Amino acid sequence: MSGSKVHLGPPFERGDSKNGWLPADATEFPVRGKNYLKDKKKTASQPSAFRLAGVHGFTAAQKIPFVTASPYLASMERTVRSNGSVPFLFVMHFDISPQHLVLAFELDEAVLSQDSAFANVWKHFLEGDDAYKSERIKLITSMVEASWVVRRAVGKPVPALLGNKLPCTWRQTDSVLECTCDVSASMMARVILGVVRGACRDIVCDLILLIESRQTDELPERIIGGARVFRMDMPTFPPVGDGSSELLSQPPEEVPEEHVEEMLQQRDPDEVYTEGEVEESAENGESPAKKEEGKEEEKARGGSDKKGAEKGAKQKQKD
Repeated sequence: MSGSKVHLGPPFERGDSKNGWLPADATEFPVRGKNYLKDKKKTASQPSAFRLAGVHGFTAAQKIPFVTASPYLASMERTVRSNGSVPFLFVMHFDISPQHLVLAFELDEAVLSQDSAFANVWKHFLEGDDAYKSERIKLITSMVEASWVVRRAVGKPVPALLGNKLPCTWRQTDSVLECTCDVSASMMARVILGVVRGACRDIVCDLILLIESRQTDELPERIIGGARVFRMDMPTFPPVGDGSSELLSQPPEEVPEEHVEEMLQQRDPDEVYTEGEVEESAENGESPAKKEEGKEEEKARGGSDKKGAEKGAKQKQKD
């Protein structure tokens, strides 16, 4: 990695074609609101704090701890400012062996001066050790187009603390932070991945990253960045390194239905779709943020109706 280049692997084309990508709309996703520590209410995120610079993917026979430290991987030209500096780069590396999916985000420096809450949470995040980072990084996976089976296996688009579910390792320099998430290390994740891998040619999904805010000065939360990925055909990810080409000819491993059911029973019920919810999700295409706002409004209406009924009952007693 040189000053104006960073190793990320073969790039995918921007667009909505096979193995394509576009920035996801952060404002469609609910995050912790300004008073979340008191009222537990969420609100739609502000636009992403980072710009999605690229999405990369490849197949590798060898383990790759960090893509940014792998000189034999293809490199991406970084944005260079007029003063010769480069924006800070956040790299999310999903190790789904033998495939790898890499999202690269460039920081919008203006956000740090305009949004004090995000500036605080980002500062704390960079200063924290690896354990701190793993306990704070969150992923939202939202199925835009997918079958009933895939939606049920992946679950609802709720924030998941990655470090609680999967091993995360970190590499940090003056201008780059990479998180490698070993998806293959978890049996539950392997079952979900097996379902997704077999249907990936027909999936469109949003991958959204954010830092969990736990202090008043870190609220409201703001999404780091997100990618909408289109029909990522993982068995076609280009091979990198010795022995990788042979892996492309191997058929995806089939996941027995009973394994999927066992996995779903181990999940948090709030994360799992019921059959009716899956069908509703696939049919109406409503954004997670709008659904969350609807729930809050429904709660508020329910509270008002309840208070009104109690007031009416008391009035009748007086009469």
